[in-house]
Amino acid sequence: MASKCRLATIKVYLHGLRHYIVVNHLSLSPFQDGRLDLLLQGIARNQCTSSQVEERRAVPMQHLRVIQGFLPHSGLSPADQAMLWSAITLTYYAFLRVSEYAFTDPQKMLTRERVCIRENAVRLAVSFSKTFATRRWEKPVGATNNYTCPVAALGKYAQLRPHVAGAYFRYQSRQPLRPSDMNDLLRRALPGQKISSHSLRIAPATAAGRNGLPPSVIQRAGRWRSNAYLWYIRLSEANMEPIAKALATA
Repeated sequence: MASKCRLATIKVYLHGLRHYIVVNHLSLSPFQDGRLDLLLQGIARNQCTSSQVEERRAVPMQHLRVIQGFLPHSGLSPADQAMLWSAITLTYYAFLRVSEYAFTDPQKMLTRERVCIRENAVRLAVSFSKTFATRRWEKPVGATNNYTCPVAALGKYAQLRPHVAGAYFRYQSRQPLRPSDMNDLLRRALPGQKISSHSLRIAPATAAGRNGLPPSVIQRAGRWRSNAYLWYIRLSEANMEPIAKALATA
């Protein structure tokens, strides 16, 4: 099936199968023990080519400053600017996928009760993830004490957030933040760049690799269960110079 059907089609079939099982009161164990997660990840890797991955570009730290500078000129209210900036910094420092916090499904959204803001850290309790589709996971994020500090950004947004239940990231109109909103903002702030919300997830992996963090640490931070993250650990020109010298003297 994996060679003849796209991953999205396979997921539709599985959702139909799950519905049949629930309606007929059968065992849901195949959907709860993680085996299907692993199967779907394998199919995704099989259907994804290296060229597709290479087309994704990271958002380097200097571009975060550009995005921050763009927000006051975006036409959005200060409260909505604070919301978007907190989502951007959280995406970057927590290695998040946009689907893990932006509104896509009432059963999978990040809510206010699942965001705990402390003085020096933020702890998220994410109910849905592409990596762990059937299990909840928690993610601590520390303060950086610089202009991109996710703890400071979330603290500011928490004071301005509309008092309404449901999705955590909301505009002042009370409409929830959606993945397409984040992509639109990035394209407006960085025109001409081949970037999307996923670029914010690639960026910390790239930065961590360039700063010498072990690949195993990067993999764990980003919750990659395969070696896909290795495509994102890109070498800078500065790092290429000592490599070339080492090869020349080998």
